[in-house]
Amino acid sequence: MGFPEAKSSREGLGRLPILAYHRIADSGPVKLKEYRVSVQAFEAQVSYLRQEGYYSVDLFDWSSGTLTAKPGSGRPILITFDDGYRDFIDFAWPVLQRHGFSAMVFVVTDKVGSVADWDSHLGDPAPLLDWAQIRQLRGEGVRFGSHTATHQPLSHIPIEDAIQEARWSRTLLQQQLGEEVRSIAYPWGVSDETVRRELITCGYKLGLTVDSGIATLNDDPMALPRTQIMGSESLGAFAKSLESVVAT
Repeated sequence: MGFPEAKSSREGLGRLPILAYHRIADSGPVKLKEYRVSVQAFEAQVSYLRQEGYYSVDLFDWSSGTLTAKPGSGRPILITFDDGYRDFIDFAWPVLQRHGFSAMVFVVTDKVGSVADWDSHLGDPAPLLDWAQIRQLRGEGVRFGSHTATHQPLSHIPIEDAIQEARWSRTLLQQQLGEEVRSIAYPWGVSDETVRRELITCGYKLGLTVDSGIATLNDDPMALPRTQIMGSESLGAFAKSLESVVAT
């Protein structure tokens, strides 16, 4: 299953690198270091993106083919964050704004305003955004999607529970944001064909994995790949990783 034929694919916008981050912070549990990018490193990465001519696009505009290539407009990219950590508003969002980028954040709805307790066995769990902060960020241009209700690996639990996780998360997000929510990022990157098919019946149209690669309009819309950005990457490694994905 792919996207309908779209104008953007004929104009060079049919391929979209999607970056996946978790925390942007300078401290936290040692065992979660790989999922934590320092503020300084993130600043350098975003600055690099700007220097290389990247610009933010809306996932839904891209997927529907409503983007139009303009001379000198640069290279489209989507920057995403899983889990909805509070440090997004403290550290990541100011950096993105300074460099003219937007972002998409996937939140665990039943944990909003609490902590990431799915990581508690690895150290003190990090605080998460609350609903007031989420609405503030939405008003400033950040897009939001579901990361389920309680961060369950959807293909590792009974399908009835997976449907409930996804359906309730979408319902709550829509109530809080006052707009339709159509996207989900799979916790732990875990999904399968059955889960993806059932999530479509729940109202989702786009699903993001952590499988490496560049998203194209020929992909299954419910299984779009992303490039995970890890805490140990140097700026050179970040640049090489991005360019290798773009070149595929």
